[in-house]
Amino acid sequence: MSNKSNDRYKKRGGDMREIDQQLLHYLNKARADYKELAQLLLFYEKLFSLLGEFKAHVNLSHRGAGAINDTMILQRLSEGTPAVAFDDLTIEPDSFWIQYLQLAEFLRQHLPFQDADAAEGSPSVLGERARKIFESRNPIIVSEPAGNVAAIAAGFAIMPYLQMACEEVMPRIVQSLWQRGCCPVCGGKPAFAALAKDSGARSLLCSRCSGIWEYGRTGCPFCEETAVQTYYPSDDRIYRLYVCDSCRCYLKTIDLREIDRDACLPVENIVTVSLDIAAREKGYRHY
Repeated sequence: MSNKSNDRYKKRGGDMREIDQQLLHYLNKARADYKELAQLLLFYEKLFSLLGEFKAHVNLSHRGAGAINDTMILQRLSEGTPAVAFDDLTIEPDSFWIQYLQLAEFLRQHLPFQDADAAEGSPSVLGERARKIFESRNPIIVSEPAGNVAAIAAGFAIMPYLQMACEEVMPRIVQSLWQRGCCPVCGGKPAFAALAKDSGARSLLCSRCSGIWEYGRTGCPFCEETAVQTYYPSDDRIYRLYVCDSCRCYLKTIDLREIDRDACLPVENIVTVSLDIAAREKGYRHY
């Protein structure tokens, strides 16, 4: 794809959606609050700015999950199936390919990968890779071996479509119909959790579409075991690290009752990287 084509793509983009502007605001603020994580947060700020621009462009003519009506959502959830299937994303191959190439170049500039040229392949091959990532239900950037620019760029490239599907479908989901450990929109596994400020009820953050859904206060959302889950609070009691000795998974959680500020869960997930390190050193895994 030529640079001229990429320039035309950028010029066609619309205004960034408010939800993406808010995410960038929280990332920027976190850089001031967590100076030791400034480089990591700057990377994510640049990445999500790029993804927000993609969403603004795609949204100009994208119907996608808007074609899923309430009857379809109810039927799928009642069958234990997430509301959105891969084909509902209606990914346009040429635009998707351009996004992928730009993300691959961004990753090469910011991360020390040494693999083959990610531009090899074609829009159709990329589409099949994206389908594989989606249907795995795993976090989209760890569905294939780490350190591969092509795999990670493909995962990030699908995120705008997943997030737009979530923004369209999640408000129409009756939470009581879905008490499962995977996302009711896309089937993704949880990346983070929060305990509500008023009741302490638990909600989960999807690792793929950033959707937030309600889940029972006790039990492991990965294996649904209730007897062997333990948590360790941070010194300030704002965060908890839940671990499950049945499946050896862990889940970071913020207790919103312990703070007097707004919290953006995707950003809280990033700034608690020390909890990831601690859990993995003890032999637990995130997914």
